[in-house]
Amino acid sequence: MNYQNIAKKITYWTARPDASAEHAMEFVANINGVDYVNDAKSITAKSTFDSINSIDAEIVLIIGGKNEETDYKHLLNADLDKIKSFIYLGMDHEKVLKFFGKHRMLFSSSSSEEEAVQTASFAARASQVVLFSPACSGVQEMANFRNRGLLFKKAVKKLEVLKQ
Repeated sequence: MNYQNIAKKITYWTARPDASAEHAMEFVANINGVDYVNDAKSITAKSTFDSINSIDAEIVLIIGGKNEETDYKHLLNADLDKIKSFIYLGMDHEKVLKFFGKHRMLFSSSSSEEEAVQTASFAARASQVVLFSPACSGVQEMANFRNRGLLFKKAVKKLEVLKQ
């Protein structure tokens, strides 16, 4: 049994007041030294801000969805130095790039949770955290944060099998 991963799981669960539920800073897996955390419940920029600031590690951030009403200015107050890669999930990545383009980080876009996880696995290094924290609601059939969280976890589990 890997007690280090259990300690990380407890840390992620207690990092935020609403983190007692599934999809709220939920530890999913550690693959090649990279922690994958499902925070699909964070559908506002403020909650994603809180999630970023609760992690004491470098982050590969997966964010995005239906962002017409999302004010990303909240995220500009986060510790952006710890975000090493930024993966936008969805089609409207220009708005996000406008906010984060001036910061030194890898920026990529993807069209599905599975593609985002695969991209994150290439960008992430040991001791970093891949954080799925959308900051906005999903689109169409993925509007429900539970569905998005389940898709993220499924993609991580698939990656875990491939990396064994």
